[in-house]
Amino acid sequence: MCFTDFCPSKPNIFCYRSSNQCCSDDDCCYGDICCEEFCGKKCRTPTKQETNGTRSVYSSTCQIDYE
Repeated sequence: MCFTDFCPSKPNIFCYRSSNQCCSDDDCCYGDICCEEFCGKKCRTPTKQETNGTRSVYSSTCQIDYE
């Protein structure tokens, strides 16, 4: 897979519970991309430069938390 957009830097936070807002880019709006962070997957505005952020790859085991 070749991407031209990258995930922004992961925020350095601690969480008690992981929560997914997305499982793939298709779950995001307004041109955002799905990024893996320390507390789950989140829709984020892409950057043009590579960072420590990781773009999510779809997995059939991913579940979105609708809370």
